[in-house]
Amino acid sequence: MSGSIEQIIPLVAIVGSMSIPIFWFYFDSRNKASRDQAISKALESGAPLEDVKELYAETESASKAARKMPFRKGLILISLGAALLMSRELGFFGAHSSGAAGVFGLIGLFLGLAFLVSDFFNRKRF
Repeated sequence: MSGSIEQIIPLVAIVGSMSIPIFWFYFDSRNKASRDQAISKALESGAPLEDVKELYAETESASKAARKMPFRKGLILISLGAALLMSRELGFFGAHSSGAAGVFGLIGLFLGLAFLVSDFFNRKRF
């Protein structure tokens, strides 16, 4: 019985993690399509251009809010990776840990460094 559960858990984890981006893109494209349809109906009905511009203002304000803190994502990933590395080295995962925390710590650390370098080179856009 335990052998079948050990095979099902990774399968569920892989299928679940792969389905999240699919659902995200599906609902995001559906929301954008409905917004675009509302804008086209407003333009066809003769609505003033200022009212139609307000519909686009919501999308622009969300993207501008993400650009206000360019180094945030990199710093968060660096601190998460460093915390995982330190917790492994201090023995929080037990004496017989497989080293997976160290690998995930390095992934987070290097992803954070990559985001910092990317934001540094693209700082003019902020």
